[in-house]
Amino acid sequence: MQQFVASTSAYGDDAALLKRIAAGDSKALAWLYQRDAPRMYRYCFAMARDEQLAADAVQDTFVDLAAQSQGAAHAPRLAFDPQRGALNAYLLGVARHHLLAALRDAGRFVSADAGAGEEGEPWEQATDAHHALNPLVAQVAKQSGEALLRAVAALPFVFREAVVLVDLQETSYEDAARLAGVPLNTLRTRLHRGRARLARALAPAPTAAAAAPVVGQTTAGNSSGPESP
Repeated sequence: MQQFVASTSAYGDDAALLKRIAAGDSKALAWLYQRDAPRMYRYCFAMARDEQLAADAVQDTFVDLAAQSQGAAHAPRLAFDPQRGALNAYLLGVARHHLLAALRDAGRFVSADAGAGEEGEPWEQATDAHHALNPLVAQVAKQSGEALLRAVAALPFVFREAVVLVDLQETSYEDAARLAGVPLNTLRTRLHRGRARLARALAPAPTAAAAAPVVGQTTAGNSSGPESP
């Protein structure tokens, strides 16, 4: 499982990288974009299922970063603190903020608490079936990525985000909880319930042969054969 970690590239750690960008090093900014933009886009697209909204959220994040680095008068104040986490996790959080704003503007935003049904079982009491869903999701993803994305898109927002971060992007539980702004136990509950819904949505439909009764089939005590004289 992946975790967000500070950069150790030729540009140094995250703090050194930001200093290079603030000094006007366009190559450092381009390197950061190449490192983090693909993962940010995959998250945004999986959440919105809209290529333009996903691309805009990523672009707006780097526009904010570049504007602040250049000291633009109306640049948003980004509050990255290397003591609280890695830069790539912080930037994904900024992209998430832009995406939610865009969804609201498009009339598509659903409250982060709506549809969660979190009054159900706590994650500690999740059944073994919940823990066995990851291989199922992986198998279906290999067979039909589009079917999986459609099923994920149909999940309530909070379940969708947990599944996208942990199962599709292989983010650690701790980082996923931090990005979603919820306690670790809440994230685990959302993930297990989201996986359960995915399993039901992706389960193969029963075949006609399995659903139809077998001709001549009898049940105990109710034989349809001729009576003996």
